[in-house]
Order: sequence, then structure tokens, then C-alpha cells
Amino acid sequence: MEQREQQWREAYLRQSHDAMVGRLFKGLIHNMNGVVQAFAMQGELFGMMFDQADGLLAALLADLPPGPDRERAERLRDLLYRRSGGITLMEEKIHQGQEIMGRTLELVDFSPTAGVGPYTVNSVIRTELEFLNADSFFKHTLHKEFHLDPDLPQLSCNQVEVHQALFALLENGLDAVRDRQGAGLVITTGRQGRAVTVTVTDNGPGMTPEVRERLFEPFFSTKEGRDGLGLYLARHLLARCGAELTCEESRPGHTCFALLLPSEDEGDSDGSILW
Repeated sequence: MEQREQQWREAYLRQSHDAMVGRLFKGLIHNMNGVVQAFAMQGELFGMMFDQADGLLAALLADLPPGPDRERAERLRDLLYRRSGGITLMEEKIHQGQEIMGRTLELVDFSPTAGVGPYTVNSVIRTELEFLNADSFFKHTLHKEFHLDPDLPQLSCNQVEVHQALFALLENGLDAVRDRQGAGLVITTGRQGRAVTVTVTDNGPGMTPEVRERLFEPFFSTKEGRDGLGLYLARHLLARCGAELTCEESRPGHTCFALLLPSEDEGDSDGSILW
């Protein structure tokens, strides 16, 4: 009993530390949002400037006779044209960054209604995948397949809880394949009746029946350095809004976890099932 109490104390301290980091992260995102908006404005101005410069050079070239001056003007126009292509790419990346920060800000509010609002599970998955790109193994080595149904209904679960569950599943899958040749992960979304389904499948070594039986126990982990709370907390958080988290199958080369999430199609859209 004393050992279990010590484990819970340490887990609480880790969670408190993560919450503090989250609050700092919220301030950072707010500040970065202003920086990105400034870049977005400048990108638009640069695009307009290039268009005007190209028009002026076109008019100048129409008046210049063949010779060194015309050649220099043509080289300048070509240079500006090639640089303007970079502006388009920059604007796309800025827009992508704004979308990431917008979705992130919905999650770092620590009030009871944080993450409440219309969203789909695909948007949660895309955000988690963007965060995972910071992991070089995930970004460069892991073979990834995504089969995301584009016609899914909005969810009624708290968005933060769905993020927690998906993070736990993705972390679990990465741990299973990180040292495996030809490591792969497949994420699939779909529907089961009026509920939304998510499956995360890895090609890791699989689990023994004994390990699978204890997967959702607190502080149980087969990986050194893990606290063994990810899957436990994810299942309990999801259960509060009528969602389910299960291990569907595990054998060598194939382990599949599944989420079953209530959608707004099922009613309960008055907030009664949210924390």
C-alpha cells in the first residue's frame, strides 16, 4: 500500500509539472500567434509588391530596344519571378502554422469547458500527427498509413480527453516498433452505427496474453522509464463520456487498439456528458 501511495504521489507531481508546462505553452502560443500574423501580413504585401514590380518591368521591357539594358531588365524580371514562387510557399506554411496554433489554443485552456465545441476526430488526429513530427523516428523512419473517413460526424466527447487517448495509443504504438526493422503504423477512422471508430495498428512484436490482460492497470508498463498511466487514464477519461478504448487484437507483427466514440448524431449534445 505504501509503495502504491508513493507511485500516485509521483504521478501527481508529474501531472502537475505537465500542467505548468501547458500554461507556459499557452502563453508562448499566444505570443507566437502575433509573430505569425505579422509574417502573414508581410507575405501578402510582398506578393502584391512582386505583382506590381512584374507589371512595371513588363512595361519597361516593351519600351526597351534589344541590347544590354533589355537583357539586364529581363534577368531582373526572371529573378523576381523565381522569388515570387517562394512567397507562395511561405504563405502556405504560415497558413498551416496558424491552423496548428488555432487548434492548439483550444486545448490549453484548463477550464472545465476546455476543448468543448464542434470538432471531428480527424482534426484531432492531424494535430497529434503534427506534434509527433518533432520525433525524428516518426517523421523520417516510420512507415505511416492514414485512412481517414472524410464524412465523419462531429464528436460529443471532450476534445482534450480524445487527444489524451490518441496520444496514449500513438505513444504505445511507437514504443512497440521503435527498434523494429520496417516499423509501421496504420491509423483508420470510420463509423460503427452512429458512433465514430478509430483504430491504431502497429507491426510490433505483439503482446503475451498476460501483458494484454494488464494493459489498463495503473503503473503497469513493459517499457523502462514509462509510468504506466497513459492507457489507464485514457480509458477512464473516455468512459466518462460514454467512449470505449480496447485492445482488439495482438499477435506478432500485428497489434490493434480501437476507440469507439459517441458522436453528436447520437444526441447528448446539451453538454451533459462533458466534464
